[in-house]
Amino acid sequence: MEAARETRSPVILQGSAGARKYAGEQFLRHLILPALSLGLVRGAILSRYTRAAVLDIQREDFMRTARAKGLTPGAAMRRHGIRNALVPVITVTGVEFSALIIGAVVIETVFVVPGMGSLLLRSVANRDLGEVQAIVMVIVVLVLVVNLLVDVVHSIVDPRLRSAR
Repeated sequence: MEAARETRSPVILQGSAGARKYAGEQFLRHLILPALSLGLVRGAILSRYTRAAVLDIQREDFMRTARAKGLTPGAAMRRHGIRNALVPVITVTGVEFSALIIGAVVIETVFVVPGMGSLLLRSVANRDLGEVQAIVMVIVVLVLVVNLLVDVVHSIVDPRLRSAR
């Protein structure tokens, strides 16, 4: 008989029993449900905004003009519509990132996933003010970096901002 194969975890993960299942070969299998729980709602919201943005852009005068010049609807959308439709979608993506961080705290608690969210809750329960402040600062920096990236991508994608340069 073959002995049970032992999965060795990195030193960081060996302290927590819940963390052991997130190390080694089973890593992805154990992340399917938390990832689906966190991403499905956010993906649905993003797809709804994308659809609304595309439908709004298709009704604009410049799209009608592009089709009148002989472009097929698909070519008109590729050449003129996608950049304009991406503007609100990029904004919503940046806002949804903050919601993902908040959702990660809940998901980590429900699925017993070791991470910053569960560390934050444990620190609040233990009244460790320094650790809570550090985690909140990391989250704030992440949100600020994402907002900066959203602004940079806006300046690249938005045709109105490109023509103003």
